[in-house]
Amino acid sequence: MILKPNKTELSSLNTQVTNTPFAPDAQSDAPDATEAPRPGRPRSPEKSEAICDAAACLFLAQGVAGTSMDAVAQAAGVSKQTVYARFRSKEDLFKEVIRQKMVDYQLTLEEFPVRRPLREALQAIGRRFVDLLFDEQVVSMFRVVISESVRQPQVARLFYESGPGQTMGAMEAFLKQRVADGQVEIEDCQYAASTFFLMLKGQQHMALMLNLPIQMDDAARDRHVERAVDAFLTLFG
Repeated sequence: MILKPNKTELSSLNTQVTNTPFAPDAQSDAPDATEAPRPGRPRSPEKSEAICDAAACLFLAQGVAGTSMDAVAQAAGVSKQTVYARFRSKEDLFKEVIRQKMVDYQLTLEEFPVRRPLREALQAIGRRFVDLLFDEQVVSMFRVVISESVRQPQVARLFYESGPGQTMGAMEAFLKQRVADGQVEIEDCQYAASTFFLMLKGQQHMALMLNLPIQMDDAARDRHVERAVDAFLTLFG
């Protein structure tokens, strides 16, 4: 899971983001040939999690372009060989950090409540999605990606493909299955999925991006989700 760096970590990690292109790290940052992992060696899930946690902290503190695989290895307390044995490049590591957040909030097709009645399933997905939007780490990562997207458009592409795009695709597949089961009639499930998530974002997401004061307790979240589901089913039900 992504860890939110505390003030001490941010102070020690924070450096100015460079204009280095977001591409596989320079040759000096790649592991030596003699460091290649031995085939068949079991990989510790704890080390993979530690690497992702360290990378997330660095991405938030230094930006994606300003983070090197060397720095990730040092922060995770592992060798550079260990990092590259699990993630072939910084791009792969960044994608896994974003993907894992979707898993944490059960916003993958495998975790969708496919056996529940449609309304209940939409409510469950909606609550998860709104909780994700209000996650401070997610808000911070959005801001990092937006700030780098002009100079590093590939950062935004990877972020979308590994996070929002994956969830959008899962929702589209979920709706297609409900159409096939005869539970709902929707001509364009991709459009319907996009509409559902936009309803859930409402004005709250813009306020979060602009760092405007906004609060939403569980009761307010549930009311917001209920209204979004009602509106969705009115349009597509």
